[in-house]
Amino acid sequence: MNTRIVPLVVVLAFILIMVGYSKTASLNEVKDGNRNLATSYPKRAYQAAYEQKTETETGIMVVYSDGLGHVRVESTFQSSKNPQITIYDFPLQKKYFLQEAAKTYMVSGMSSLGMGFMDEEMFKSTNAESLGLSNINNRPSVGYRSTLLGEGNSAIESWFDQATGCLMTSKTKAIVYTLNRYTSRPPRAELFIVPKDYKEIPLGF
Repeated sequence: MNTRIVPLVVVLAFILIMVGYSKTASLNEVKDGNRNLATSYPKRAYQAAYEQKTETETGIMVVYSDGLGHVRVESTFQSSKNPQITIYDFPLQKKYFLQEAAKTYMVSGMSSLGMGFMDEEMFKSTNAESLGLSNINNRPSVGYRSTLLGEGNSAIESWFDQATGCLMTSKTKAIVYTLNRYTSRPPRAELFIVPKDYKEIPLGF
């Protein structure tokens, strides 16, 4: 796989999908079964780029992980104009929705579903159906299926690299994600920090 990662932007459509998956909870309600967000986060640093495809358009999603509990997700579709960014802070159990054009951000607590379809620990902690092992992009991968995140009880299926824990591919009722670039190079630390000149605004959903 090509290891070059080009910084990309997040669109509101992706955030709305993630909000639908995450069921925002208060900070004292972040545990579900055997999961504790403060310790159950991606443990490897990496940068990964995906094709994201719906029935009508194609886009790109980029995921940055520092391996220390901070994950940044950027996404765009062909029709998108306004950049959006989501930062997940597992140790603080918070997520931040950034709007670069307006230099504003929103904050919410993270539920035990974490990053939803991108989060292997979410599938494990909710006793999702195991799909066993498969070879995806020449990488041994483990898969899961769950209706917990799907719209109208439709199934969502995700596969993760068995060695790195990185999402390889995911399929929901509305969208398919396919990994096409990966590097183990640690991302810049500032990617996980809300810029000081951004203004916090009320959560709008």
